[in-house]
Amino acid sequence: MNVQRLWRAVALGPLERRLFWIVLAGLLPLILLSFATLLYNARTQREQQIKAAEATMRSVVTAVDAELRTSFASLDALATSPRLRRRDFEGFYAEARALLERRPAWANIVLSDPTSQHVVNVRLPFGEPLPRAIDPGAIEAAVRAGVPAVGNLIWSPVLNMYVFAVRLPIREGDKVPYVLTAALRPEAILEIVRRQVLPESATVVVLDALRTVVARTRSHAEWVGKPPSATLLEMLDRGDAAAVTTTLEGVRVHTIHHRSAQSGWSAAIGIPTETVDGPVVRSYLVLGGSILVAIMLGFGAAFLTGRTVTGPMGKLERAAAAVASGEAPMLPETDLPEIRQAMLALLAAHIERDTIWRSEERRVGKECRS
Repeated sequence: MNVQRLWRAVALGPLERRLFWIVLAGLLPLILLSFATLLYNARTQREQQIKAAEATMRSVVTAVDAELRTSFASLDALATSPRLRRRDFEGFYAEARALLERRPAWANIVLSDPTSQHVVNVRLPFGEPLPRAIDPGAIEAAVRAGVPAVGNLIWSPVLNMYVFAVRLPIREGDKVPYVLTAALRPEAILEIVRRQVLPESATVVVLDALRTVVARTRSHAEWVGKPPSATLLEMLDRGDAAAVTTTLEGVRVHTIHHRSAQSGWSAAIGIPTETVDGPVVRSYLVLGGSILVAIMLGFGAAFLTGRTVTGPMGKLERAAAAVASGEAPMLPETDLPEIRQAMLALLAAHIERDTIWRSEERRVGKECRS
């Protein structure tokens, strides 16, 4: 019963409902404009972040390609050694060793013949028996193609680490008697990525042509040499440049991918959806809360305004009934001049009717006495 009385007390009557809809109609254009502005700003912000991520990935791939070109240039300079032309392999070994010491990103320098047999291996003492290449098919392909090539990430049992190779076929006339190879550490690529300006919460991964992780800004040592997340692989299979994927840590991210036309390697950046969409969602929540507060204020304004009218109107109705019964009306306290005028008119009518009634009584009384 208390709840029912409370509901009747706060329930809007016909007038209050009309006032409420008037208030809501006044707020509606502002609400629509606010949502339209927020939606436009959200799209603009997202597009700007996507464009910035695309530019970052192009920079990463360009920097990686530049490092590979530098490596090829160094190998090309070494390949012109007169000692190599004279087949002075011991002297060439010394030159290659000196170059390796100047290139901290390199893990080894190897000279192989077309059968993938090592002729010079700087990481092994000169004169010791040398192994065959751990990736003989790549050496044979370099001999057939006769052009520089970038290999994929592999595990080197000699170096006991992951490396990738840049290979330079050495031409002598129409033949390729040797292939000069530099084995690079994947940390060299990681250092290139870290020199870029990246969003604080972003994760960047560099993949070789076989989509193996070469470098990763988060947990590099744990994931190097392994495939990336399944959702990123699905994105690459679809050929999408941008999509929402899930990182190896299970974080949903907006992913932007860019592939190098020179090396076939690629880079992808993942920005958490919370970073991109979180501010927009919070803005919608704030806007929705503000609209709810505005509606509640409109409800209260309609309720209070309506009560200032319906209360005196009820008293006016009771006053009219009192006048009809011959009783003096009670004047309500109100700031509404129309209701005050109506009450004064009722009071005047009551006084006039009372005056006429008394005059009629006196007239009838006189007639009865005469």
